[in-house]
Amino acid sequence: MAECVDLRKTLSLLVVLILAALMVPLASARTPEISEVTFYLYYGKAIGGGTPQYDLFGYDGIHWSTNALPVSYYVNSKYSGVSSANTVSAIKASFEAWDAAVDVEHEEWEQTGYHFRVELYNDNVKTTSQSGARLNRMNLVSWGYLGNGILAQTRVWYYTTSKEIVEFDIILNRRYKWGISGTNAFDIQNIATHEAGHTLLIGDLYSSPSSELTMYGYGSLGEVKKRSLGYGDIHGAQYIYCGASAPLIGSTEP
Repeated sequence: MAECVDLRKTLSLLVVLILAALMVPLASARTPEISEVTFYLYYGKAIGGGTPQYDLFGYDGIHWSTNALPVSYYVNSKYSGVSSANTVSAIKASFEAWDAAVDVEHEEWEQTGYHFRVELYNDNVKTTSQSGARLNRMNLVSWGYLGNGILAQTRVWYYTTSKEIVEFDIILNRRYKWGISGTNAFDIQNIATHEAGHTLLIGDLYSSPSSELTMYGYGSLGEVKKRSLGYGDIHGAQYIYCGASAPLIGSTEP
């Protein structure tokens, strides 16, 4: 009788060990933890003293996996103030400015192992009726209500461990008047170019010398200078996605 009891105990222990072993791959197969970061662009004029040749960018390691490139995104033009076609064209030009920064080839890069001819964004921009910012595996640019003094918001989700980006959503504040001419309205391409930089996880800048760079954290009525990337903006994109040597956050006096 004692032998039967011992056998049952042994079998029970074996069952427990087998179940525990089966749970290990199940646990490792769980969805990776996702974190998020939100950027805001504020209404305000440049404080002066800057130059587009200033070499400064902010970056903390979050990035797109090369397997995720080129990134596709959608545009909802409702409340943009202009036609859907003109809205999509302005938004696409904003993202293409960053594409142009890394779609380059330098002879010396071939000797150093840098990446060149990188395509960040899909050229086929799609439209949608969806809006807002929520994690749904759909990169989106739309208009919605934000707080007073905030021109735009970009929210980015990323895997906490690998720091690889999962999704971004951009909201432009419908409290303000928008346009494409750069006069008497907030220029869509200008503001969206700044926000597109955030989808690469390039951060805001607030110092006086950086006030002429695209990633300067304030925008103003009729402003169009953010459409064209400055030296620091380009350097940041090339550092992250081409491997071009640059300080993590560094500056070179103009």
